[in-house]
Amino acid sequence: MKLKKLLVSLLIIILISVNASALSIEEHSLDLEIGDEYTVLTPDNLKKNQDFIKSLGHSLTSMQTFFKDNGVLLFAANEDNSKQIKLTYNQTDFSRQIGSLRTLSDEKLEEISGRILGEEVKDKYSLFTPEDDNMKMYCVASKGLDNGGIHTTVQYFTIINGGIYNLSYSESSADAKAVSQTAQELVSKLQIVDKDTAPTAKDFGDTVMLILIAVLILAAVAVAVYIIVTFVKDAKGKGDTQDEASVIRRRRF
Repeated sequence: MKLKKLLVSLLIIILISVNASALSIEEHSLDLEIGDEYTVLTPDNLKKNQDFIKSLGHSLTSMQTFFKDNGVLLFAANEDNSKQIKLTYNQTDFSRQIGSLRTLSDEKLEEISGRILGEEVKDKYSLFTPEDDNMKMYCVASKGLDNGGIHTTVQYFTIINGGIYNLSYSESSADAKAVSQTAQELVSKLQIVDKDTAPTAKDFGDTVMLILIAVLILAAVAVAVYIIVTFVKDAKGKGDTQDEASVIRRRRF
């Protein structure tokens, strides 16, 4: 019985571990993991989320215009709209010329920062490279005030495959340090395949992870089958024992 309980616990852990909330955009070879507390909007699911869009103060038409005019790939918000995530993509002659920030030195990144971030914030950025990744990113933090009070926004900019990607995280909070930490955790879950580079150690790691997930799924199935078969055998064994006892009792009469 202890073994069965252990196997059931293992099965639950395995199923939870492979149930990640990940969004994939094949056109951009892009993956982003977002927490379950968010409702995620994309250009393809706006019509299905009109009630949520209304709760944000938008109509379907205004949200469609917002997506189109700003190159929005996804927009996400939690239930009370105190946290927002936005990912945009734009391509210009300049971004096509650059190709990827990965190949540029810090000095070159400083030189071109105004072309990407805008002249007003070109000197207010920090450089960020996600762990085990091949992207280089500008990071810009700012505070604002609206009807909901003070909000802090952290934005990450990069150029990859000739396009400009901007991932922003905004929260109704004046605690810039905490918001920046959350934003960094979010951007660390952003994966964009650089089509101009050869496979890297990270690609190998992703392959290993996929294999591991497949093995875990197979293990979960095997454990589930084993548990079912064991329970069936136990139930059948109890039935056979009862039948045998019944026969013995009849013989005594």
